[in-house]
Amino acid sequence: HLGLHQWEASDSFLRTDFNTDFAKIDAAVGGLITVGTYTGNAPYGNQTLKQEITLGFQPRMVLVWAVVSSSSNFNVSDWSSSNVGLALPGHPQKESDSAYTTLEVTETGFRAGGFQQYLNSSGVTYAYLAIR
Repeated sequence: HLGLHQWEASDSFLRTDFNTDFAKIDAAVGGLITVGTYTGNAPYGNQTLKQEITLGFQPRMVLVWAVVSSSSNFNVSDWSSSNVGLALPGHPQKESDSAYTTLEVTETGFRAGGFQQYLNSSGVTYAYLAIR
């Protein structure tokens, strides 16, 4: 699929052949994963406000987690279900006790927010990993 060199047992080869192949592999794999951060913008008491994160493509999967909090109203002490989200196209994450969507894949990225699962609290930094 990548046009890599295919040597026979009797073939001689050059280091440049390996470097060319590694560059092709790096380009193919590097384009599959996108990582980044965003800062929540929903004021305390209004966590239902959602934030749209535009990646320029529809991810096959997105994972979001809270990294740090600058708000005294929010404390990230571990990877509890209230500060981590995972969604696939057509399979959004919903709050456990309601039909409210907290993380969903869009055609150009993802949308994050929630009332009990804090994925958009004001002042909180969130990291994400998206797979093409």
